[in-house]
Amino acid sequence: MKIGIDLRPLQEYSRFRGIGTVTYEITKGLLNNYPKEQYFFYVYKDLPNPDLPEILNKGTVIGFDKSSKDYVVESFLAKLTKKKLTVSENIDVFLATDPLKQIPDGKFRKVVIFYDIIHLLFTQKYLQTPTGNFAINIIKLLKLIRFMFARRVLTKKLGEASKADKILAISQTTKHDIVSYFKIPDENVVVMHLAASDVFRKIDGIDKKPLLKKYHLKEPFILYVGGLDYRKNVLNLLKAVVLIREKDGFPYQLVIIGKDVSRKNMPEALEIKGFIAKENLWSNVKLIDFVTGDELIKFYNLAKIFVFPSLYEGYGLPVLEAMQCGTPVACSNILSVKEVAGDAALYFDPDTTENMSKEINTLINNVDLREELRKKGLQQAKKFSWKKAADVAYDSFKR
Repeated sequence: MKIGIDLRPLQEYSRFRGIGTVTYEITKGLLNNYPKEQYFFYVYKDLPNPDLPEILNKGTVIGFDKSSKDYVVESFLAKLTKKKLTVSENIDVFLATDPLKQIPDGKFRKVVIFYDIIHLLFTQKYLQTPTGNFAINIIKLLKLIRFMFARRVLTKKLGEASKADKILAISQTTKHDIVSYFKIPDENVVVMHLAASDVFRKIDGIDKKPLLKKYHLKEPFILYVGGLDYRKNVLNLLKAVVLIREKDGFPYQLVIIGKDVSRKNMPEALEIKGFIAKENLWSNVKLIDFVTGDELIKFYNLAKIFVFPSLYEGYGLPVLEAMQCGTPVACSNILSVKEVAGDAALYFDPDTTENMSKEINTLINNVDLREELRKKGLQQAKKFSWKKAADVAYDSFKR
């Protein structure tokens, strides 16, 4: 079988987010499970190829033209020029790893990975309401104007992607959303559960001093890994920290790791920093925009607990990463996250800061519960693997 895989997400900002992780891991899984197949890797020819010889050396690299870094502009230019994306290789199937990217035309089978459709389901909530900060409101207004156009593009592009021969949804929640929103047959959508990379593991005897010194950390600390956009609910997490501090004191640091931390034009990031300053939380909160892969593994291992307060997720990969490192998890009780964490986490209502603070404080102070969830988490993480995910993807390639 001649298999084409879209590796364009590994050349952009998304390489640091879930889409990049999935693109890399599912490609590696297919190469490991099915090495006799013929692979074609599609990239932007005017951007540097991903520095991934373990992948690129096992197939043929093909370059696409790139018209813009912005999917809205790219879609507009494609419509204006009526230029279609084509492939000259006689492939049997094309795996689209990002449903927002233009999918090439051809008689080959098209399989698309869907992560979530939050921008279509929760438009008003996602845009948020004005704040008392003039600068943030201006940014939000510009964001709203752009989103009015972007939503039309999103609807069109995701609608086109939903007509693929097969859709791989990363959770039952995502499958339900896709089937309901786009009114497509249930059998056209297959659930492909993701997994934490094998590099995430429990490590005994970590030399923690260099890490603590480099990032000016103090122990014990609570860890959050992820974005700062609305659905990630980090502002409510900080409000929960304030409630804990008012009730029992908060002699900890909340360590927040994510690329959004350094984004100067992101309203949510500005609001979060403003709230930290207003509540005098800088001694209790540490914002870190980038850590190496090895450092992230150490952060998971050293954290007292891991918190994941999302209002909506397609999956919740950091939860599995934390569990695989033996870190007790407290997370929101939304369906997609419960699908991942099972009975191995302490759940809270992400909309209620009082309940969030209560459950987080419970886990912080209950040694026995932390040990119980640590053991359950290690077992829960074993239920998922990229080998299984690659098998699901490969089965979808067959006509």
